[in-house]
Amino acid sequence: MSRVDDLLKSLFALRSKYAERDACNIANWYAYTGEYEKLAAQYQKDPLSVGSAKKERTLQKWNLVRPIVDTHRTLINQLPTIEVPPPVLGEEMAALKADKEEKILYAWWDTIGMKRKHGEASFNLALNWNTVFQATWDDERDIPDLIVRSPGETYPVMKRSGDEVACAFFRWEEDTDTLAERYPQAKDLLTRKRLGQSFTHNIEVVEYVNHEERLLILGGDVRSLLPKEGGKHKLGKCPVVIVSAVYVPGVPFPPGPIDQAVGMVDHLNRFQTKLSEAIEETLFGWHDLIGEGAKEEVVNTGPGAVNRYDDPNFRHDYTQPHPPPSEAFGHVDLVQRYVRNLANWPESASGQMQGSIVTGKAITRLQGTMHAQAAETQANLGDGLSRMNAIALQMMETYRPNKRFELYATE
Repeated sequence: MSRVDDLLKSLFALRSKYAERDACNIANWYAYTGEYEKLAAQYQKDPLSVGSAKKERTLQKWNLVRPIVDTHRTLINQLPTIEVPPPVLGEEMAALKADKEEKILYAWWDTIGMKRKHGEASFNLALNWNTVFQATWDDERDIPDLIVRSPGETYPVMKRSGDEVACAFFRWEEDTDTLAERYPQAKDLLTRKRLGQSFTHNIEVVEYVNHEERLLILGGDVRSLLPKEGGKHKLGKCPVVIVSAVYVPGVPFPPGPIDQAVGMVDHLNRFQTKLSEAIEETLFGWHDLIGEGAKEEVVNTGPGAVNRYDDPNFRHDYTQPHPPPSEAFGHVDLVQRYVRNLANWPESASGQMQGSIVTGKAITRLQGTMHAQAAETQANLGDGLSRMNAIALQMMETYRPNKRFELYATE
């Protein structure tokens, strides 16, 4: 069995291991974009999903997932401060070295567009509770780069400690034109014809990285992505860091609140849509024309509408539908409250609260759990970036130890 076959076999086993996580990530994305008709089958078969058995299109006007995710993303997305302590306290040269490393890291962040990458990582954390950083070497700029990976495309093997990656696969599908620009080392693999057809559609892409190599696998071909052909990056560690909003022992990708909230929000969407339809029926009742030769006619039932019938043989009947029971409104409030509690998204976060508690102290208490969650996530994200900064400095020393380079930073 070839090396590629061994790697793909390992990837297949890891994809089976993380299948439930991948399904949740896909469902979370569909919920965020409001595409509830595309949700995974396990959510659509929920017995609480009103109307799902009728295969009818549901108007999704009550989606709470997007504002919940956006609120938490906004709280998380604040770039941390870089602080490099001197290796030896009290020594002037050690202090100068630490100050120089800080300036290099700030300039590196500016060069690679860290603000955008931090925003992508914040979104991953708010939606899926996890994000992944991968350090790579940019041959064109001759500096390290940082890639923000979606947790749904990451398949790691963890070390015994549980907090460090031994090796990782990244698997996704992409069109060949984009891949050719992203991986110039593999352009020849993407342009040649196979089986009489050229690669002009989305294809499966697999990237593998461990403590000494980085490989790209396309079909049966493998290509090294290290700076020198056939070289090893010799970092002594896998340049991949997994960041979670909370750390659970033995679980690289712990489930988040959105994973659980999607099913309830799907139910809320369907139930509240049905409730709105029932309310509309009470506003515009049923008009019936009864008589010999009667047939269906369009009747204007809008406010202030007047309909006249000259034929005395017809009789007009109007039926006022019964209004929805009061329990239906209580159920909507109960589900909304449960979703808010589940996602740590208090009413004050969306500007909705009772007038009797509108005081600064009350608002602070209501938002306390939400801000505490954001603070913990920010701290974990900062720790992940600190690890990536150390790997970037190590890459500079390993790949270009005797070269001078220029990086520019803005205030």
